[in-house]
Amino acid sequence: MATGPTTSYRFAVYGLSVVADFDLDLPAPTKHDTNLGEVVWRRTASGFGVPSAPRPGAIDDWFACEALEDGSYYLRWKDYYEFRIESSGVGIDYRPLAGADPNILRNFLFGQVLSFALVLQGIEPLHATAVRIDHRAVAFLGDCGFGKSTLAASFLHDDCPILTDDLLLIDGRSGRPHALPGCGRIKLRPDSVPLLDAAGPGTRLNPLTEKQMFALRGDQMEAAPLPLAALFVLPSPLDRSAGAAIGSRRLTRAALFGELLRNSFNAHVQGAPRLERHFAFAAELARSVPGFALCYPAGLEHLPAVRRTVRAAVGSTEALSSGPLLTQEGVTS
Repeated sequence: MATGPTTSYRFAVYGLSVVADFDLDLPAPTKHDTNLGEVVWRRTASGFGVPSAPRPGAIDDWFACEALEDGSYYLRWKDYYEFRIESSGVGIDYRPLAGADPNILRNFLFGQVLSFALVLQGIEPLHATAVRIDHRAVAFLGDCGFGKSTLAASFLHDDCPILTDDLLLIDGRSGRPHALPGCGRIKLRPDSVPLLDAAGPGTRLNPLTEKQMFALRGDQMEAAPLPLAALFVLPSPLDRSAGAAIGSRRLTRAALFGELLRNSFNAHVQGAPRLERHFAFAAELARSVPGFALCYPAGLEHLPAVRRTVRAAVGSTEALSSGPLLTQEGVTS
């Protein structure tokens, strides 16, 4: 809709109401949307008043992250974009820098930048990828390079669509945790791209990685929230290179709690209120959903066996407990 000289576009993604001054090619809002929070993207032509020489350690040659005195955050990726996230987490101003590639703006908007907005609104994002298996969501936890997206793309061969890639939000307001759909994109390394059967070329994320972002076809993505059946912690690349066994091990609640803390999408926002909320969220989720540690060797040829292992683990336990209500602070009904 037009607002003076600017056109605003409205979308629904990650359970959020999103307003932007450019078209993001995302679903339009409906009366069934979750509405965990709201984010408004605004392009600006001016800078954000950040000193040219921030305090030592706050900025490097590629990425800058600076907590400002008014509670907002400044982010910058060299030669691409800079952002300022309001202390409320709702408004996000962005500005292209010299050499900015508009095709990769989405990577920043729905990744690191969005995670700051979420945390400032009291919503805890997980560093996880999720797929639909038998009308439920199964999520994979792991750091960058652990193979979350590769395993998820492999599940497409079992007709299991991808719910979200890399960033996962949980809604527990119904009394049970539900995983929310992402932005319909997936990030893959070149050797994993054949798993996707991509409809078009990908967009390289940034100059420091070979990963590319691909749009998912309608039959490859799940657009509805799903009850979260299980969480799987992926082995590190080092563990995969050293091992030959394929299997899963049920995690204790304490062990899963630790993994959930490690796999927060945002470790930059600190302070007692955020840390208390983060711990409470991880503890509640560990009580509500079973967790497993996966082990499997390197090599795409092992992925069919890994998928069977995941399915067997999910089927071996009652996926949704009758545990306490999972909630997110800052959520409005």
